[in-house]
Amino acid sequence: MSLQVLNALECPLAGVNLIEASAGTGKTWTIAALYLRLLLEEVNGEAPPGIDSLLVVTYTKAATAELRERLRQQLSDFLEVLQGKQVGNDFLQALAQRFAPGAARDLAEQRLLAAITGFDGAAIYTIHGFCQRVLTDAAFESGQTFAAELVSDDDRLLVEVVDDFWRRRVVTSPLLSQVLAEAGETPDGWLAEIRPWLAKPYLQMVMPAQRDLQQALQLVEQCWQQLAADALVIQSGFDLLLATEGFHGSKLSPAQLARCMAELQQWLAEPDSLPVPDNSALKLLRKLTPEELAKAMKKGFVAPEHLLFQRIGDWLAAWDGYLAQLQLSLAGLKLELIAWVNEELARRRSQERVRSFDDLLTELGAALAAAEGGAQLAAAVARSFRVALIDEFQDTDPIQYDIFRSCFALQGRPLFLVGDPKQAIYSFRGADIFAYLDARQDAPATQQYSLDTNRRSDAPLVEVVNQLFGRARPFLLDAISYQPVHAAPSSGAVLEVADEDAAFTVLWQPPEGDKPQNKDSAARASAQGCAHEIARLLTLAGARPGCHHQGWPAPALAWW
Repeated sequence: MSLQVLNALECPLAGVNLIEASAGTGKTWTIAALYLRLLLEEVNGEAPPGIDSLLVVTYTKAATAELRERLRQQLSDFLEVLQGKQVGNDFLQALAQRFAPGAARDLAEQRLLAAITGFDGAAIYTIHGFCQRVLTDAAFESGQTFAAELVSDDDRLLVEVVDDFWRRRVVTSPLLSQVLAEAGETPDGWLAEIRPWLAKPYLQMVMPAQRDLQQALQLVEQCWQQLAADALVIQSGFDLLLATEGFHGSKLSPAQLARCMAELQQWLAEPDSLPVPDNSALKLLRKLTPEELAKAMKKGFVAPEHLLFQRIGDWLAAWDGYLAQLQLSLAGLKLELIAWVNEELARRRSQERVRSFDDLLTELGAALAAAEGGAQLAAAVARSFRVALIDEFQDTDPIQYDIFRSCFALQGRPLFLVGDPKQAIYSFRGADIFAYLDARQDAPATQQYSLDTNRRSDAPLVEVVNQLFGRARPFLLDAISYQPVHAAPSSGAVLEVADEDAAFTVLWQPPEGDKPQNKDSAARASAQGCAHEIARLLTLAGARPGCHHQGWPAPALAWW
């Protein structure tokens, strides 16, 4: 799907607008351009909003501070253009033509001066800051408490809640307690595992079908007792194995056969104690099952048949069933833990009158979705903020988009969503690609834009990246396509790197011997290679008199 290129000077200031921006294509510049227009031009046929009702949202405090500074500078630059103090860029010059000298320009200058003077009151927030503002200002409509303390670290409550669950559901079960203790599982380990899935009410948890874990273990014990209790069967089976000829050496060598028998004899020395075989022991003992013995025979030879081999197979099959049931039980228990933590955290935070950053999102989302009061809350937000500009929109999730959709799109307020859908695949940082795609459906096709000029990289690098990612389905989903970009014409002020490398260099990491590198060794090698390349480029920069390395077009490195 090819999107139209955004013209920040001419695009309508209405409706839902989706702006897809790749790295280096001027996302922040575009937001600043739209922000300036929104402060000076009519919006939905009404007078321009003030800086306190023009909402800008991004996703980190650092990004908020940087964006605030850029927006303030944009206002100051345009004021100087209107006053004839500087030439300004093409966008500012073209925008200035809309305010003819006289009353129109005087009014624009007055609005700019008021915005600059009162810029400390500009509505520029992180997503959590915005939610906190709404929950505080509209406490009656949202049904929230006035005096909840915001806590940035709720580890204490989390640990308490998980420990309580462990005492209720694990410690009271001797079997589970034994299994988890032997596996080294702890409440802290489980908390770390489930933490990414907390505070996500949109998740649908499907509980696995389970059998009785105790019953599965009893079957294992029965099969073991049948195997271990008959010494004559064991001895005659071993004698048959030693007398059998025709084993294929690569599948069951004499040495392997001896290890199998030794492993089993060691456990049989304590027939009343149920053994717990690890993966290596299981792999070894499976060689004595009827199926594996048949596979181990050379052509023309017949596998030995004996009751011992059948009983070994029955015991291992029962053990496999028990392990499978154990995994289902633990998975179900962890899903229970997620639901328990979400519910119990909300209850305890309410008792202690505290609120976490996650609570800000979930509470506002729930309040807006409520049948009673939700519509009134959305209307109250729309009265406070007449326009919304959402930066880094690719990092949103379903709760966040439902908030923006309820408060702006469904209220007829202009909504600008700026982000890079290619980065929405990074779920580890909270992004949800399907929330992004839902937002795209809400924007009319005529108001879906892209930024098509990379102002950060050289033309050869941009061209290679276009070729690499322009292939079919680079991001697996047909809905996420790669939008090719152009390189900005070189101004001649940027120095070329003085080496013979191509703009795009692929560095291959060789395997270690006959085996491919594992993840840890590949990560170390990649880090070392990257550090070496950085040092090389800085050395080149220092070797050229009068050159400053900042802004140099460094070659891209791709690692495989």
